[in-house]
Amino acid sequence: MARLATRARTQTGLYGILWDREELAARNGGRVQQSSGQIYVGSHERLAAFRRGEPVSMRAWDTPEAARGGGAKECPVWRKAIVWPDGEVEICVATGEEVLADLGL
Repeated sequence: MARLATRARTQTGLYGILWDREELAARNGGRVQQSSGQIYVGSHERLAAFRRGEPVSMRAWDTPEAARGGGAKECPVWRKAIVWPDGEVEICVATGEEVLADLGL
């Protein structure tokens, strides 16, 4: 059986780490248990964005604490992170639609 060719991953650093986690989630039924015990839920949309080399939007607490400036997980405002292939991270307030989408509603 022939194997499908996949685009070689060239990103390293934070973007590469998050991409690896997204790939692992895709191979494991959509979920990954992290060393902290937190369950990360993967997304087909994020995986596709990683594979295209585009900026990826996710909940801020799904990024390493150092990437979000050490912000508390209990933050009263729902925040999202946008991670670019060069490792830049922007933390911002999520819209109502984004909050509902994250909650699966």
